[in-house]
Amino acid sequence: MIGLAVSFFRKIGGTTALMWDGDLTVGWGAPWKFKLEGSTSVVGQQIGSGSVEYEDGSGGKLSVKLGRKISFNEGALELTPTGTLVGQASNFGEFDMGSQLQFCIKGKVMWKTFEEPWCAAKSEMRITRYKGQPVTQAFCMRSGVPMLGGVRVGYVARYSYDESRPSTPWQVSFDWIAGACDVADYGDKASGARAARLADGASGSARRLAGDASGFDIAPGASAKVVTVRGQGGQAPRVTLVAPDGRRYETPDDRMVDESVDAMVLTGQGDTTAFVLGRPAAGHWRVVTEEGSPALAGVAALDVLPQPRATARVRRGRHGGWVLQTSVERQPGQVVRFVERGGPVLRELARSSGGSASAAFTPGFGPGGRRSIVAVVEQDGRPRMELELGSYVAPAPLKPGRPGAIRIVRRGGAVTATWGAARRAAGGYEVFVQLPDGRTVSRLQRGRRIVVRGLRVRGAVVVTVRGVRAADEATGAPRTARGGGAARRR
Repeated sequence: MIGLAVSFFRKIGGTTALMWDGDLTVGWGAPWKFKLEGSTSVVGQQIGSGSVEYEDGSGGKLSVKLGRKISFNEGALELTPTGTLVGQASNFGEFDMGSQLQFCIKGKVMWKTFEEPWCAAKSEMRITRYKGQPVTQAFCMRSGVPMLGGVRVGYVARYSYDESRPSTPWQVSFDWIAGACDVADYGDKASGARAARLADGASGSARRLAGDASGFDIAPGASAKVVTVRGQGGQAPRVTLVAPDGRRYETPDDRMVDESVDAMVLTGQGDTTAFVLGRPAAGHWRVVTEEGSPALAGVAALDVLPQPRATARVRRGRHGGWVLQTSVERQPGQVVRFVERGGPVLRELARSSGGSASAAFTPGFGPGGRRSIVAVVEQDGRPRMELELGSYVAPAPLKPGRPGAIRIVRRGGAVTATWGAARRAAGGYEVFVQLPDGRTVSRLQRGRRIVVRGLRVRGAVVVTVRGVRAADEATGAPRTARGGGAARRR
C-alpha cells in the first residue's frame, strides 16, 4: 500500500476537477486491479471520503461517501449531504456519479440561524462531466407533498475554467430554484407559457398593492406553480402568499423547508424565498411582505416542467454495424443526450431536441458485455434528470491480427528484421529479438522494421512480433521467425 493522489483531469490553475488523495492498493492477480481510498475533492473543495477502483475488464468505478460540509456565503451557511455517490468514469476524463441522500443545514439562512444542524431527506445529488460540458453539481430535493406529484427543486452549480483570471481560474455558475431540477427558468419556457418576471413597477401581470406588496395571476388548470420572491440588498424576504380564496402560505420561522398538504415553502439561498404550490387556485394572488423583512426586488411565477418522455432501442444494422433508434417528446428548451454506459465506457451516442431519429454508431472501446442506454435530459443548458431506457450487449473489441511473414537479414554485426502488416495494429508492434550472444532486445516499433547492431558471434537470431492495439496497448497473436545465422558479405 502506498500514498497517491489521482485526478481525472490535467491540473488547471493549480486545481483539478475531480481528485482522490489517499492509499493505493494493487492486486496483481488475474484480473489485475487497483483501489485508491481517501479524501475526495471536486474543484478543490473536499466533499467527503471515497474510493476509485479499476479492474481489468470491468473498468472504472467511483464511490464517494459524503459527509463533509460544503460552505456557501463565505462560510455563513454550511450544507452537509450524507449518503454515498456511486458512478463510473471513462478513459477520457468523463464521469457520472449520483445518489439518493439526506442533507443537513447549519448556520445563517436569512433571518434564521440554525445553531444545531437541521436535516431534510428525500434528496438526490449528481456530479457529472461529459465531453464538451463543464463539471456540474446538481442537487434536487423531491417534494413529499402528494398534490405536487414528486416535483423536485434545488440548485445547479457549474464549474468552468477562465484563463483570463489566473488567481481564481475556476468560476461557478449557481442557479437556485429557477432553472434547476423540475422548475422552468425566468422567461419564455415550458409549454410556451410566459414565466413572467414580476417586479415592482414591471410590466405584465405585476401589480403594486397597498402595504408594500405585489401580486401575480394564475390561469385556470395549473397543476403546479413555483413562486420565487427576491429581496433587496441580497437578503431573502419574509412574505406571505394570499390565495384568491383567502388561504395563506407563510414563510416558516424554524425550518428551511416546510411542507403542508398542498405546498412546500423553501426559506431559500441568498436573496430568494420559494413557494411550490400544488394545484393552485386560479385568479389573483397577493404577496404580502411581513414585518422586519427587506423590501421586495421581484416576484416570479414559474412553471413546473412536464415530465420528459424519451425512448431508445439498439438494433444491428447492415454490414454488422449498430443503429440507435430514438424518440423524444419535444419541449421548449429541452435537449436529450443519449449516453452509452458500461464498465469504463461513458460516451454520448446521439442527441435530440424532439422527434424520432436513427443514428449509426460504433460501440465505445471497452470490454464486451451489457451496456445501458441512458437519456441525460438537459433543460436550457442545465442538467435536469436522467432516464435509463434500455441496454444492449456490446461485443468485445478485437485484438490485433497476426503480423505478416518476418524476413531476417544479417550484414556483418547488424541484424535487420522486417515483417508484414497486422490488422488493427494502430499502436505499433511489440518486437523481441533473441541474439546468439545471449542478449534479448525488446522494443515498441511504430514501423515494420527493426535494426539491432553490435552482434559479434555466429548463430541464429529469433524474432517475435506482435501487433499492439492503440486504445489499451493490448497485443495480438505473435509471429516468430528464425534466421540470420551467417553474416552476408558487404
